[in-house]
Amino acid sequence: MVCNNYDVVAIRLAPRYSCAKKLFFVIIGFIETLLLSANIFGWAGLLQVLKINGIYSDRCQGFSSDSNAANSSTSSRPPSSSSSASSSEVFPKTNETLLDEVLREVASESIGIVSAEDSKLTTCAAQEDVLGLVYSLATFIYGGTSILVGFLLDPLGIWKVKIVASFCLATSYAFLALTTPESPGLLFPSMLLLAWGGNQLRIVNLELANFFPKWKSTIICLYGGAFCASASVFSAFRIAQENGIPSASCCYAVAGVALLITPLTLLLPKDHVPVEEEREVEGSSPPGTGVPAGLLESTELMKEKEKGLAPATGKMSVATPPLRVSLGSTSFILHQIWFATTCLVILMYLGALNPWLYDVLASVREVNAMTSWFGVSQLAGPLLAPLAGIVMDYLADRATRNSRDDPERRVTAVWKASVGPLAMTSLLSAALTVSRLFSSRSAILVSMVFLTLLRPSVISCAIAHLRLRFPANHFNRLNGIFSTITSVLTLVQYPLFLLSNNVPDMEFMIQCLLLMLVIGTFLNPLHYCFDGFLARMHKKETSKYEVNTFLV
Repeated sequence: MVCNNYDVVAIRLAPRYSCAKKLFFVIIGFIETLLLSANIFGWAGLLQVLKINGIYSDRCQGFSSDSNAANSSTSSRPPSSSSSASSSEVFPKTNETLLDEVLREVASESIGIVSAEDSKLTTCAAQEDVLGLVYSLATFIYGGTSILVGFLLDPLGIWKVKIVASFCLATSYAFLALTTPESPGLLFPSMLLLAWGGNQLRIVNLELANFFPKWKSTIICLYGGAFCASASVFSAFRIAQENGIPSASCCYAVAGVALLITPLTLLLPKDHVPVEEEREVEGSSPPGTGVPAGLLESTELMKEKEKGLAPATGKMSVATPPLRVSLGSTSFILHQIWFATTCLVILMYLGALNPWLYDVLASVREVNAMTSWFGVSQLAGPLLAPLAGIVMDYLADRATRNSRDDPERRVTAVWKASVGPLAMTSLLSAALTVSRLFSSRSAILVSMVFLTLLRPSVISCAIAHLRLRFPANHFNRLNGIFSTITSVLTLVQYPLFLLSNNVPDMEFMIQCLLLMLVIGTFLNPLHYCFDGFLARMHKKETSKYEVNTFLV
C-alpha cells in the first residue's frame, strides 16, 4: 500500500541491534578508519623515510651536488637562497619576518633529531620523479577503484569487502618492510595495495552511519576526519625512525593491526549494516531523500514482524529515480567539479610540500621538525570534521520540522543544509592555493593550518552531501562513481608535478590556474541559493521513477 497521509514508515533490516552494540560498531569503524584508511596521503612523511633509507637513490648516481641544487627539489644540503636560483625565480623570496626567525629558532630545538642518515641525505630530480610517479599511481588507484567497491558492495556484502581490505593492507605493509635500495620495486605494489585496501575500508565503513540515521551526517563527517588523520601514520614512522626504531618494524606492526580487521568484521552483519530509519512522510516524499518513495508494505506488517507474527525478513519496494537521473543532475555535476578541483589542490600541495620545505628552510633539522608538526596537526581532523556534520544534521532536521505541510519545499530545504560547509571548504581551498604563491616560513606555517582545516572538511562535506542530496539507495554507487571520476581527473597532477620541477616559472603559473579553478567551485554551494531553480530541478528529477526492492 502507498502511504497517502502522514505516517511513520520504518525501514529495517533484521536483526536489530541494541544501542550499545551499534555504538560499539561505530567506534570500531572509526578506529579502523583512523589507523588504516588513508595512510597513502601521508606521503610527505613516508617520502622522508624512503629517502633516508636510500630507496631509488641509485637514480642520483652521476649527479654532482651542484647539479642537484640546480635540477632537483632537494640536495645533499638543502638549497639556500643562493643555491636555488630556479626556485627563487618562481617564488621571489621576501624579507625574513619575525615569525620566520622564531620558527627557525624553534625548529632548531624541535623534536626533529637529525640522524647520521639525515646528514648523508642525497636526492635528485630523477629520484623525485620516480617517487612522484609512485604517489600519483597510488592516489589514482585509491579513487579509481571506488566505482568497483561502490557497485560490488551491495552484492558481495560487508564481510567479503572488509576481509579483502584487511588482506590488501597487511600485504602492503609487508612489502613496504621488504623495500630496500636493492629491491626498490616492491614500493610500487606496496603503495598500490595500500591504496586499494584503504579505499575499500573507507567506503564500507560509511555504511555504519545507518545505525544512527538522525546523526548520519555527523558520523560520516567524523569518519571523514578520521580519514584525514590516518595520513599521520607515516609521520609516526618518521618519528620512530629518529628514535632508533627501524621503519620495517613499524610496517610489520601495522600489518598485524590490519589483520585484526578480519575477526572484528565477523561481529558485523554478513551482508549489510542494518538500516533502522523512521521518517515522517506525506504522500511519497520522505524528507532528506529528495525523491518520492511509494512504500508497498504497511507499518502493520512491520509491527507483525516485531511480534513474531510475520517472517523476520521480507521485501519492501520503494519508487525512486533511476541512477542515471542522479548522475545527470546539475547538482551532481557541480559537486563532482567541486570535489575534483579541491582534491587536486590538496594533492598538488602534498606532492610539492617536501621540495617546498627544502627550498625555503635552512637545514634538514628544520625540514624534519616541520614535517613532524605537519603530521601531528592532521590528528585534529577527527575533532574538526564533525562540526560540519552537526551543522548539516541540525539544518536538515529543522527543515523537516518547519516544512511539514509542503513536501517539495521540505526536500529542497534539506538540500540546502550543506551550503555553508561547502562554501567554507571552497574558501579554505582558495586560501591554501594563495599561500603557495609565497616562499617563506610563515607561508608554510599558514598553509599547513589551512590544509589541516581543509582536508577533513572536503572529505566530510563531499560524502555527507551525497547522502543528503540524493536517494539513499544510490549512495554506495554514487560514492564510487564520484571518487573514481575524481581520481581520473586528478591524474593531471603528475604532468603538473613534472612541469613545476623542470620548467622555470611554471610553478607560479600552475598555482594561478588552480586558483581560477577554485573560484569556479563556489558555483556548487551558490546554486542551492535559488529556490525557483531548485523547485524546477526537483520536479525534473522526480518526474520518472523505477521500483527498487529491499529486504526488511
